[in-house]
Amino acid sequence: MTSLQEQLAALHTDTAAASTSAEATTATKLRTLMASIAGVTTEDIADNSLLIDDLGFQSLDLIELAVRCEQTFGVKTNAEAYLTMRTFADVLRFCEQSTN
Repeated sequence: MTSLQEQLAALHTDTAAASTSAEATTATKLRTLMASIAGVTTEDIADNSLLIDDLGFQSLDLIELAVRCEQTFGVKTNAEAYLTMRTFADVLRFCEQSTN
C-alpha cells in the first residue's frame, strides 16, 4: 500500500502532465490552423514567427484567424485584438489565457 505522500505526489505529476499535454495540444491546433490560413507548413511556424512579415498574413487573414480561433478554442474577442498580435507566440498566449 502506498503512503498518502506518494499518492499526492503521483496526483501532482498526473495533473502537471495533463496541463503540459493541453498546452501542446493548443499549440499544435493553433499551428495547424494558422498554417492553413497562411498557406505554409506547420514546420514553417516557429514561436517567434511574425504573422505579417514571416507568414504573410494580411488584415483579412487576421480576421479569419480571429473567427477560427473562436470556433476552435472558444476565444471570444474582436478582430482588432488580433491586429496587435505580432507573433505566433502572442496568439498562442492569448488563446491559452482566454481558455483558462
